[in-house]
Amino acid sequence: MKTWMVAPALATLVGCAESRAPRTPHPEGCGTHIECYNRSLLILDQANQQLLVAQRQALDLVPPGTVTAFAGAVEPPGWLFCDGRVLAKGDPRYRRLFDAIGTAYGGDASPGFQIPDYRGAFLRGVDGGSGRDPEAATRTAMGRNGTGNAGAVVGSYQADALGAHAHAIKGVFLEANGGTGFDGHGFRSNSRQNDHDFGTRDAGGPETRPKNVAVNFLIKL
Repeated sequence: MKTWMVAPALATLVGCAESRAPRTPHPEGCGTHIECYNRSLLILDQANQQLLVAQRQALDLVPPGTVTAFAGAVEPPGWLFCDGRVLAKGDPRYRRLFDAIGTAYGGDASPGFQIPDYRGAFLRGVDGGSGRDPEAATRTAMGRNGTGNAGAVVGSYQADALGAHAHAIKGVFLEANGGTGFDGHGFRSNSRQNDHDFGTRDAGGPETRPKNVAVNFLIKL
């Protein structure tokens, strides 16, 4: 097509487009369809920016170091899974979290610190002098290379245990070394001593636990 024919052709196309799709009224008078489209993109971008600001303000309402259960498998913005990873103290993204938890969960702050590792663990409130954790003083540090808090403070770790208990054994009859064993009440039935040990049969699984559901624990940056 000749150059001198381009302008009339474009004018015809624009006129045809506007006759088939009349301009959408705009409160500020955006002009052509292209101008309206560009103005709409600008308004949308401004709305997105305002949404981001609102999200940041909402996140700021949650104190850094807050821990919550999460049913998802992908970290939401502003949160990290409690998996014990090491973060750089000097990284601006993690400064507020470091100010909140320090090296309670591990690290030496030169330059790293650890976030909690709650994988596969139940959480327990700090004893705080209540006496509900009778072995609070023996709690250990859970960070790498023995770093982190120990004792009756936040961040300390306690291995699983089973409370002391005993089982009465009745109706056991054991003949050994000439003895007549035990009677139906668990007592020796004669005066002859029997040096053999006895006990109950092992039963149960590898741990003592309540019914539970797995979740991801998150910590707020």
